Amino acid sequence: MENQSEEATEDKQEMFVAKVPSSEEIASASDVERLEYQLSQMPDGYFPTEHLFLPGMYLRKIFMPAGSLLTSMKHKTRHPFLIESGKLRVMDQTGVVDYEAPVLGITEAGTKRVLYIYEDTIWATFHANPENISDPDKMVEYLTHPNENPLFDKDDPRISSWKKDRYNKKEPVLMKNLDKNNTNNSGGELS
Repeated sequence: MENQSEEATEDKQEMFVAKVPSSEEIASASDVERLEYQLSQMPDGYFPTEHLFLPGMYLRKIFMPAGSLLTSMKHKTRHPFLIESGKLRVMDQTGVVDYEAPVLGITEAGTKRVLYIYEDTIWATFHANPENISDPDKMVEYLTHPNENPLFDKDDPRISSWKKDRYNKKEPVLMKNLDKNNTNNSGGELS
């Protein structure tokens, strides 16, 4: 029965008719919003993510394969990040920076990034979790602003592609293999 509900969800997403933005909406959208819209016309990327919840703390680790181009959500909080492995270019409101792991940095509140991944990259973030939220979807909603890109319908499933169930079948196997092959392990497995 679980497979039937997953198939129904996938069918619903495939049947969704995307909004066709008007020329006025396209003209008034930011460069990043236009890029997000263009990226949505391409096949989905695969960015498996692991979550670790501790009392008062949330850690997230994301794998981004080489050749990927993606945008982040807009962050509500100031928090540390660690680029554990890889090489990438990042554009945000402060400019463009090339990073090569290892990198320890700070994400400022209000940051929304465009990332181009040169080499397979693992990026980890560390967040205060004073409400001890233990659901990844609720945590993302707590930490980031809703994507209000005017070029998308608010019900468009591509707007919430970070939802935890999106890759639930493939994620554990990929991340276990990734951890086995990662020589720059940051000190432990996230689960």
